[in-house]
Amino acid sequence: MVRRQQSDPHRAARVRLLATEVDKRLDAALRRSAGFDTKAGFILTASGLVAGSSAVTASVSTVPALASIPISLALLGIGAAMWALWTRSIDVPDARKIVDDFVDQPVAPERLEDVLLEVRTKEVEARENHNTSRAKAVTVGFVMLAAAVSALLIFVLVARQVAPVGELNGTPTPTPAAIE
Repeated sequence: MVRRQQSDPHRAARVRLLATEVDKRLDAALRRSAGFDTKAGFILTASGLVAGSSAVTASVSTVPALASIPISLALLGIGAAMWALWTRSIDVPDARKIVDDFVDQPVAPERLEDVLLEVRTKEVEARENHNTSRAKAVTVGFVMLAAAVSALLIFVLVARQVAPVGELNGTPTPTPAAIE
């Protein structure tokens, strides 16, 4: 809690400067949180495409069991992205409670500035802690996605593909009209 000293003529200016700085940090924490949402959404989409591509490739492969590796890695990426997107409550003071606690109280403006600065500071700390855990989940998601893409590429290069039923060497037989 910010402590007030009676005889400091510059205290109010310092509190306002600190409040401005804390507001900037709160804005940065909110932007960072939105960035994690975007990154986690990308991981979900790309991991889903890798898993789907692996399954389709497995259907024409001579070793379909190898597709379980990129599929598993993609599913781990999806899990990490979902963890990053999962909504969790952030322990910050409720705006209504703050107003109700102070609107009718005979509190000096300097004291109210102290309380509001402390409230914003706690919110910044809570949001940054939340963002730190989201950053770890997004990092794990990107690592799993990169591993899944690599495993899919290796699977495609290593596992021999077979022609779908009814096709010779994977090329459809031309019809007589196409030859003329």
